[in-house]
Amino acid sequence: MKEREEVFDHFITAVINTLNTDEIYDAAIEALQDILQPGGLLLMMNQNTRHVFSVIRKCGSIACTKSYSVPTDSMLQELKDSPNLTMLDDSGKHILALMTPRQREWLNIENITAIYTLKYNQVIIGFLYIATHDGQDLTPEEIKYLEKICYYSSYALRNANLYQNAYRASITDDLTSLYNRKHAFECIDNVCQHQKPSTLIVLDIDDFKLYNELYGAQEGDNLIHRFAQVILQEITSKDIGFRFGSDVFIVLKEGTDLEEARDYCKRIVDGITDATPANTVWDITITCGISVFPDISTDAASFLHNAEQAIYYGKQAGKGNIEVYRPGIDERSHDPDIRAAYERVAPTIYALTAVFFKLIDSVFHRKRLLIRTFGGHCIKTVCNRENPCHIRNILTGKSAGITGAVITLMVADNGRDHVIHVWQITDHLCGIFHMCFHNGIFLVSKL
Repeated sequence: MKEREEVFDHFITAVINTLNTDEIYDAAIEALQDILQPGGLLLMMNQNTRHVFSVIRKCGSIACTKSYSVPTDSMLQELKDSPNLTMLDDSGKHILALMTPRQREWLNIENITAIYTLKYNQVIIGFLYIATHDGQDLTPEEIKYLEKICYYSSYALRNANLYQNAYRASITDDLTSLYNRKHAFECIDNVCQHQKPSTLIVLDIDDFKLYNELYGAQEGDNLIHRFAQVILQEITSKDIGFRFGSDVFIVLKEGTDLEEARDYCKRIVDGITDATPANTVWDITITCGISVFPDISTDAASFLHNAEQAIYYGKQAGKGNIEVYRPGIDERSHDPDIRAAYERVAPTIYALTAVFFKLIDSVFHRKRLLIRTFGGHCIKTVCNRENPCHIRNILTGKSAGITGAVITLMVADNGRDHVIHVWQITDHLCGIFHMCFHNGIFLVSKL
């Protein structure tokens, strides 16, 4: 008696001091083996899916055959409303009657004399099959300890699962099901602390804020979701994907194979391009930054910083690039020619003008577009329906002296101008305008 009580006390101490399900399973099986001295034990648990039970622990001589050990639906319903412990003798005939002939044969062959149903709030979470030597019955004392161990195990497992679900929710991004920024820092710190050679890939959707303005927040969420699905399809079991920011994703890969990392980025970009709706007026581009640890990056901070620097210079080079961090990339260019800086905003201007023309086409029959700044030189270009043209108008700071502008987008209808949008541009922008429209007038003048 004392020995069994000591085993039980040791079991209780173990399960109340852990939220790890594996430790709870191990403690329960160990205690049951010591107290019951069974011929075999087979523990099956519900894996968060209705009526799907998997073998979690097995000991002794029981041979597990899944098709025989998984209860039928009618048996599950009966067990739900029955006492937890079912002895497979005359008192358990109603349960045996709900089994298939092969299931009953399996119980016979394996000397299984009892089934304990693990429940929590009348929900079945698992089964414990108990085999005894030569089909012997359990003693009343053994049954008492069996019920106590299984009862406390059920509650300990439920608490552990609740904790794990809460923790999983705390590190998971709701929209994408990828891990979130918080967990990204944890995983990056972990690989660096353990000196695991790794590659960090940062993927940034170019001009995502503009995409949201053009198509709305819902379509922006759809793009983010598509992006995440492509990442989930491409990552292996050794990779971890994260949503690091609103439009920034991270993939942490094992090893430092840069060619593999580049190929991975290309597959992601191709996957996003293929999934983009055909009627999108703005071409989605993705800039990718890659860094490696410990070959170049020496700690967690530099590992992430270097990938972000690669992203920065990938965007500087025109966006939509794959940039690998290398020593010296931090030395910023001081090119005095502002024209290159203007050209970097060309996609933004293109997307803006495209959506404005679309608006004008849908609202007005007579189209007259004025893009004005106040005062100074004015350039005028006319396109007609029969001969639509692309306008490429480059105004650099050097040639036009422009350091800022307020652009007013208007249409003329019945002699009256209608203001569609006012866009204030600072940060040395007059830009490159790419547009194609019919019967329009394009005017640009400087401040």
